Amino acid sequence: MLSHPFSLNEFEYGTYTDTKLEVESSKPEHFQRGSTAKGKQTTGFKRIYWLNEKGHLCYKMFLGVDGGEVLEHLNGELELIPD
Repeated sequence: MLSHPFSLNEFEYGTYTDTKLEVESSKPEHFQRGSTAKGKQTTGFKRIYWLNEKGHLCYKMFLGVDGGEVLEHLNGELELIPD
């Protein structure tokens, strides 16, 4: 479960391997919208995290709102910088 500061709880389900985690919320019952939530309604979310060949943590996030298609929303690559 992931609780967002904008009055939304999200229940995610997925799989993992040694180097990859894939989770998603794709059904209406996976979302709990609070009474103070405003704006578009989140109706789908998928997250993929993995370690690339350099050992960097990478991610892609996909978002669907108001019943629309779940589309890529964010992506990134995080590198550990030694002290």
